[in-house]
Amino acid sequence: MHPTETPPENATARSALRGQLATYLGLAAVLAAMVALFASQLAPRSRGAVWSAAWYHKQQPTFADTLAAVRREIWKAQGFSISRKLPDMQKLPRRLRDGITHALCYAA
Repeated sequence: MHPTETPPENATARSALRGQLATYLGLAAVLAAMVALFASQLAPRSRGAVWSAAWYHKQQPTFADTLAAVRREIWKAQGFSISRKLPDMQKLPRRLRDGITHALCYAA
């Protein structure tokens, strides 16, 4: 066998990896489409929230901003907000809770 030729077992492994890569890329595309679809259903104020660092200002929301907005709405729907029965009762001060929510929504 010539040194530049690929042994059959390596070709099979590479072929399997190519198939897995295509599957993962397809899954990523489906998930990105689902996030975009969910985001399109959000209120314009929630959908357009843009987080900027002090050194980088952006005008339009990125995918990370959109994903964070979708996460925030899902968590809000699951009860990660103020108690519905006792709206005056809060376990965390609002600013602290909002800061924690913001950090978790942007966590990768």
